[in-house]
Amino acid sequence: MLGTILRFSSTPAPYHFQPVPFFFFPLLSSSSAKEHMDTSIRVLVANRPRLLRELVLSTLSEQEGISVVGETDNEQDVPSLVAETRPDFLLIAFDEPQRRPALCDLLLREFPALRIIAVAPNTNVGIYYWASFEIHSSTMEASEKALLEMLRRKALPAKGGVA
Repeated sequence: MLGTILRFSSTPAPYHFQPVPFFFFPLLSSSSAKEHMDTSIRVLVANRPRLLRELVLSTLSEQEGISVVGETDNEQDVPSLVAETRPDFLLIAFDEPQRRPALCDLLLREFPALRIIAVAPNTNVGIYYWASFEIHSSTMEASEKALLEMLRRKALPAKGGVA
C-alpha cells in the first residue's frame, strides 16, 4: 500500500522537510539483511498503542543489522531519548496523515541526520521524513573588496545571485 505524499514549502530555511510516500512491505529476511547491511542501523521506537510498538519491536529484533536503541510510549520522552541514544531512525505513530507531526520539526532542526518514519495505525499510511540543507550561490568579483563585502553580508545573496 502506498503512503500519502505531502509537500511542505513553508518551512523556514535552512531546513526543508521532505516527506515521501513509501510502500508497506515486509522487512528483509535475516539472510537478505546480512547481505545488504554493513553496519548496524540504530532505531528508536516511540509508538503508541502498545500492541503496535510490540509488533514493531518483535519484527526489528529478528533483523540482522538493525539495533533497537530505545523505546517509549510517551511522546514527551522522545527528544531526550533521541539526544541520549542518537538513533539513525525514529519510528513514531501519528494520528493525522495530512499534517506533519510537530515533533518532526523539533527533532529535525536539532538532529538533521535523523530519519523519521511516522505511521498512522488507523489508516495504514506511513510517511518518511528527513531534513535537507539548501545550498545557495552568488557570483562575486574575485577581489579583496568583494571578499570582505561578502563576509560582512553573512550569506545574504549578492545582486543577481540565486537564493
